[in-house]
Amino acid sequence: MDLPAGFEFGTATAAYQIEGAAATHGRGPSIWDAFSHLPGRTHGGDTGDVADDFYHQFESDIAILEELGIKTYRMSLSWSRLFPEGRGELNAEGVAFYRDVFAALRSAGVEPLVTLYHWDLPQALDDAYGGWLSRNVVDDFAEYADAAFGLFPNVTRWTTFNEPLTFVGEGYGDGVHAPGRCSDRSRCAKGDSEREPLVAAHHVLLAHAAGVGE
Repeated sequence: MDLPAGFEFGTATAAYQIEGAAATHGRGPSIWDAFSHLPGRTHGGDTGDVADDFYHQFESDIAILEELGIKTYRMSLSWSRLFPEGRGELNAEGVAFYRDVFAALRSAGVEPLVTLYHWDLPQALDDAYGGWLSRNVVDDFAEYADAAFGLFPNVTRWTTFNEPLTFVGEGYGDGVHAPGRCSDRSRCAKGDSEREPLVAAHHVLLAHAAGVGE
């Protein structure tokens, strides 16, 4: 296969999809923890409690990347592993985990491309004020972004959000992703499919601007 000069061949994952260790070393629950534990919401009732167990297996997983010659790895941080309540006190064990991951990637010659948010809002923020339905989330995301940039200065390539159209539309319009809100009461206990996706999308855009501004 002929690839253009400068093309970066890599792999991609997301924190909730691979890390596991959902209640390990201070991590707080996310909206996907809550959603995936509701009966009938995921295929076969699967959850991210263990997932691929990257939290415990990252060294051997990164060794596979090195063996394959992968030089670029897109990954995401678990907001609630760093801030179990979504804001306030930082979880030192979460910080140490990601520092170990980044060190292993550097040792393997793999550059991380880090996404701040891949759909896993801390459940505490959803409980406190409705998550993406509240303007409060903008400031909390900005503080999280600022902390991540400062904690991991060797990471030079960042993305704020992964696929906002998906987590907004599926989470607040169709109700088939976390937090599972929609107008169809046969599927969702709460929600407004006409209004809430617009509100959530507006706050995501504001949060992106605030995060980049940090």
